Order: sequence, then structure tokens, then C-alpha cells
Amino acid sequence: MPNELSVAAGKRQSTIVFNVLAATSLLPDILLKFKNEYPLINFQLLQNKNAKYDLCISSTLPNVMLNNSALVMSEDLKLAVPSTSPLALTNTIDLADLQYENFVMLKNHILRDITMHFFNLCGYSPNIAFESDSPYTIRELVSAGLGITMWPEITWGKIQSDKAKLISITNPICRRNIFISWPEGGN
Repeated sequence: MPNELSVAAGKRQSTIVFNVLAATSLLPDILLKFKNEYPLINFQLLQNKNAKYDLCISSTLPNVMLNNSALVMSEDLKLAVPSTSPLALTNTIDLADLQYENFVMLKNHILRDITMHFFNLCGYSPNIAFESDSPYTIRELVSAGLGITMWPEITWGKIQSDKAKLISITNPICRRNIFISWPEGGN
């Protein structure tokens, strides 16, 4: 307990292991605010589903709550399409109408699990033309006209190119929650 008190009082340096499984774009602001308040706290950043951590940022379906966690935000998932696609002429879409489209999807990622849930609700598995571990690569593949993807509206931000467009998905309502959690027994 004396060690924790001296760290909290800003008298001793400490490292927090932060596992970042979702919403990486939120991380710089979170860390900057924390470092301003607690300058002696350092962070070790991980991106590993099986890692041991002090804090973890992850995402779930809207109706799923995590133990030992705090909800950070909820966000809509949009459909990102190339501007050359006929889909770019619409402002809303039903996910069931996309059964024959080529999708570009994240591989081995929580967002992949969440999006697959919505496809299952529509009764089909998407035709996956490309997979990548990198959200940046996913964005570039959509902009290049090689497929469409589910796009987290806030954490991935607006499309910064005229080569792609975001479309609202009206059925089913596609959303996810972003949580910060800690191991059981943590504070």
C-alpha cells in the first residue's frame, strides 16, 4: 500500500500495461490527459488478446457488458464504399442487400467478430476479397475500389479522400461499445 500511495501522490515512477484492442485513435488523447495529471506514470502499450494488463481498451456488441469495466462510448458502424461503386449513390443501406459484394475485412480483430455478428443476423457470411491486420490497409483497399467494409464512425473518423464514401446502415442497426477494463481485483 505505501508504494501505491507514493505513486498516486506523484512521488514515484510507475508503469501501467495498457492493452489496446480497439479504438486506437482515442489513445493519444487518453494518454496525454493522463500524463498531464500523473507525469511519473509511464505506459507499456500492447495489442494482444491474451496479454496480461493493468488496463485494456476493447469493444463489444451494444448489448454486452464487460465485468470490471467502464463504458467509454458507443459508436455506429458505417459502410465504407469506393466512390466508383453504384452503392456510393445511396445514403443508407440494408446490410442484407450486400450479400454479393466483395468485402475487405480486418483479420484476427475484435471488430471482425462484431461485424460477423451483424452478417449472421442477415443470414449470410460476407464474401471476403481481402483481409488485413491493418485498419490503414483496409481504408486504402476500399479507396482503391477493391471492396467495401464496415467502418467505425468515430474511432476511424471521416474518410479523408474523395475516393470513398461512408453510408449509414439502417438494418440491422450496427453499433459497438468501447470499454476500458481492468483485471478482476484491480481498481
